[in-house]
Amino acid sequence: MKVKTLVLGSLCLALTASLQAQTPPAKPAAPAQPAAAKPAAKPPAKPAAPAAGAKPAAGGNVLSLGGPAARGGPILTRDELRACLAERDTIGKRQEAIDKEVAPLQTELEAIDKERETVKAAREALDSRRSGAEALAAKVKAYGDRVTALNKAVADFNENPPRAAAADRKRAELNKEQKELAAMKDELEAERVKVTTEAQAAVDAFNAKTEALNKRVDAWNQRRAEFNATRDKIKADDTAWLANCGDRRYREEDELAIKQGK
Repeated sequence: MKVKTLVLGSLCLALTASLQAQTPPAKPAAPAQPAAAKPAAKPPAKPAAPAAGAKPAAGGNVLSLGGPAARGGPILTRDELRACLAERDTIGKRQEAIDKEVAPLQTELEAIDKERETVKAAREALDSRRSGAEALAAKVKAYGDRVTALNKAVADFNENPPRAAAADRKRAELNKEQKELAAMKDELEAERVKVTTEAQAAVDAFNAKTEALNKRVDAWNQRRAEFNATRDKIKADDTAWLANCGDRRYREEDELAIKQGK
């Protein structure tokens, strides 16, 4: 009676495929630091008094909105003064609002740095699992070597069978080895399922953490870009206000009338 030949089956192939599938994704890129920039200069809260010795124009005192009073040139009309004062207040409020965004941006950046350290630790833990997979791979190789040796022994036995009692002893040895290898295969398969299942769960968890971190970084970078754009626009508007209103003269009576809602 011939002894059946054992084969490795899907064990080695499945193990190899599972190990190859466990390569984690690349580490997420760090978000860029926000560019430090000085806030736009706020217009003065109160108009400056006219220079000593300056002669008031007919109809009341002539003041300046903060810059050095221009020599000559037209005085702001009441409507122009109203527009300049309103724009000054608007720019000031916009500057206050953008200033309040600095601290939350910095806090979120620090939180991202902490989360990146958590992801880094998860990556290191994932890498440490390779030792378990490598140990299992070594067992599978040893199993394969024994299968190869048994198959050769079976082929030799079938081609040149011993006689009488020697044949029975050899057949018993081969059958014993075959049973041991069958049990070993079942154990290795169970271990393979355990190792690959745990490894895949760890990879999935790591990928989820990485994806969440990358989304958080993208959101922060978007907020930073919007912050910088708003800050630059306020600065440009403030510069334009200084050029258009800051050194212009106006009549004090017009300012008082505007404050009275006229």
